[in-house]
Amino acid sequence: MPNFNRRSYKLEIMDNPNLSRKDLDPVLKELAFINKVLGGYKTTLDGVEKLIGPRKVFSFADWGCGGGDTLIKVHSHFSKRGVKAELFGYDYSKSVIAFAEEIKPKNVHVNYSVADILDLQKSVEMVDVAHNSLFCHHFKDEEVVVIIKKMMAQSNVGIIINDLQRHPIAYYSIKLLTAIFSKSAMVKNDGPLSVLRAFTRKDWERILDSAGIKNYSLKWYWAFRWQLIIPKDGNH
Repeated sequence: MPNFNRRSYKLEIMDNPNLSRKDLDPVLKELAFINKVLGGYKTTLDGVEKLIGPRKVFSFADWGCGGGDTLIKVHSHFSKRGVKAELFGYDYSKSVIAFAEEIKPKNVHVNYSVADILDLQKSVEMVDVAHNSLFCHHFKDEEVVVIIKKMMAQSNVGIIINDLQRHPIAYYSIKLLTAIFSKSAMVKNDGPLSVLRAFTRKDWERILDSAGIKNYSLKWYWAFRWQLIIPKDGNH
């Protein structure tokens, strides 16, 4: 019986930095599908709209960008509204960045780069909005505190974190869905484990207190997603 009372720190297969393109490519495609059908994009897009307000131009960085599906969705969503988004995608895996470059539509420009937010060896662009999705649950609480601080330092307007809620229904639902629909052993293992590594509201409140963050919005979205918005002073 899984323990839902505290975050699991058991590593996912995805956490292996030496995974090959053969292993990664099918998983990245399935993650894009999961984001589409289970509300991942809406959680991010609503957050961006709240932060940028009436701006007609803004810059947006996605940490742990994976295959870049969120960046593509941001471009599509805002271009339809006459808003220009300058996009940056960061991931610590060269294989993941290579995949993202290959599948990127020709009409979408993204500045992709290999970078590890916990061990930055390079300068990164200041952006209006720094974001990550399904990223923080891969890290321990104290590392999430560091991630929040580094993202805040990179953003002019604020940051958005889109991640999973740890809940029995979420766990057993994703376990069933991946067993039925996924062709990837990695997704079948990592999907349910991601929920066990995810967050309750109390987890976020504890982490934000440790980070010294007082001004924030934490909202629940279907399906079992948290939208955390932290504005820079004077914004939001």
